[in-house]
Amino acid sequence: MNFQPSQTGDTLAVIRQKMEKNTLIKLKTFHGTLKPTNKVKIGENYWRLIGEKGIVVEIADFNPEKILVIFEKNLDDFDLVNHNPIKNSLYIDKKDLDLY
Repeated sequence: MNFQPSQTGDTLAVIRQKMEKNTLIKLKTFHGTLKPTNKVKIGENYWRLIGEKGIVVEIADFNPEKILVIFEKNLDDFDLVNHNPIKNSLYIDKKDLDLY
């Protein structure tokens, strides 16, 4: 594949393809923004995790654009709702992540 730097969409597609199991990532945004656009409950303010690192566990079977990430830090320390199959994990849109 031959990509030009101006082909931002293509570059993002390549990055998203590399987000596979055991890939180290960093949360850069949540729902595409740096902060909530509406008032959110403390337990749902996942924007507080921006900048945090984690590891890709799996691609979501219900949506190929979401991946299950287990974060290095304890989500309970952030007072965040955490009800996914693995403690300290969240399903995150690939577009909200950077490779670390």
